[in-house]
Amino acid sequence: MRWFLGLTLVLAAIGCSKVREAVSEATTRSVKAEIQGTGESVTKTFEISKFDRIVAGGPIHFVVTRGNSPKLTISAQPEILAALVPEVKGSELSIRSPKSYSTGREILVTVEAPTLVEIKSEGIGQVEAKGDWTDRMTINANGVSSVAIDAKAKSIDVLCQGSSKVTYNGSDLSASEFKLEGTTEVTINPETELKMVSVSGDSKLKFGTVRGTSSRWELDGGSKLTIDSGSIDQLNLIGKGASRISASRVSVQDANIDLEGASNAELSVKNSVKGSVNGASQLRYGSPKTSQVKQEGASRASQ
Repeated sequence: MRWFLGLTLVLAAIGCSKVREAVSEATTRSVKAEIQGTGESVTKTFEISKFDRIVAGGPIHFVVTRGNSPKLTISAQPEILAALVPEVKGSELSIRSPKSYSTGREILVTVEAPTLVEIKSEGIGQVEAKGDWTDRMTINANGVSSVAIDAKAKSIDVLCQGSSKVTYNGSDLSASEFKLEGTTEVTINPETELKMVSVSGDSKLKFGTVRGTSSRWELDGGSKLTIDSGSIDQLNLIGKGASRISASRVSVQDANIDLEGASNAELSVKNSVKGSVNGASQLRYGSPKTSQVKQEGASRASQ
């Protein structure tokens, strides 16, 4: 695999087997690369202007921590290090190479920033972010990229495509939204105020505990949503295809539910539930005070 002119690079982090395999393939097959790395890695510190967004791509391990001023170091083989150019446009940090290259060593980029509001991870890019980030954070992951956050953030918005993977550990989250496509996997461990979920393809989204006054969940294809516990006042749920919602320990006061195809949902509704189940869909909704669920085809709705 060749890394071409204008390739944007940045960030990397933790162990994802798909990413490791892709990096290995990229570094061993680039026999026609314009630059070939040799020897042991060396480290260089770069002066950079202020930024609060990062773009990650290519076979780079990028680690971001919070600091009082922007700092950046790169560790790579000498030839590769000379080819990498850190660049800040507007408030977005990226690393580019004017020539294609091949390396048999890890490229490690270490960054400090006072604020971080967005992470973009593309291709086989990897990101690990640590620190006390007080702002709302957006995570945009594509390809087979990987993002791991062990930090404090006010809230997060997650958009994942391809076979990307996102893991969040840290402080509880306020109003947050999630959109997953393809075969992505997202795991959110702290308590999360859940506003909106959109999951399609064969993607998987998992929460520890959720809360919310009004929440909307939309699932399609072979997607799966798993929630261990929590409480929602008002839930609007749409399930299509062969999607599955496993949230039997989530206490829902009032729910509007529409299931189609062969979708499956397990909830615990306390006050009222209404909606419809069609096709071969299955719904288990607990023991609400009132229920008005229309069943069609081979579908089934029960307590």
